[in-house]
Amino acid sequence: MKDMYGNKIQKDWVTGDVLTAKNIIITFAKNYSTSEENNYGRQAIENIGTLDGYYITNGKATKIKCKKTSRSAKTVYQDLEGNEIKVNDGNTYIQIVPIDTSITFV
Repeated sequence: MKDMYGNKIQKDWVTGDVLTAKNIIITFAKNYSTSEENNYGRQAIENIGTLDGYYITNGKATKIKCKKTSRSAKTVYQDLEGNEIKVNDGNTYIQIVPIDTSITFV
C-alpha cells in the first residue's frame, strides 16, 4: 500500500513487510475541526446514521451503505439492497474520508 499521496510504500513498523489488505471499506462522513480550546487540530466526524461507502475486494469496488445507530454501536455494512455484506477472509482496512472526497479506482 502507498501512502495517501501515492509516494511511499507503507511498511509494518516491526517486521518491515509491505502492508496489504484483502478488503477495503471506505465510508464518507462529514468532518470538522473541534471547537475545544487548544484542540491541536483535532477533527470530529459525524458517523452516526446511514452513510455512503464502498467495499473493495478482489479488484472490484461495490457501493455500500454504512449504518451506525449510536456512538457505542457497531457499524453495519450493507449492500444497496440492505443485505449485510460478507467480508472475505484476510486483512480489512477501514477508511473514513471527508464527505466530499473524490475516489478514483485504477
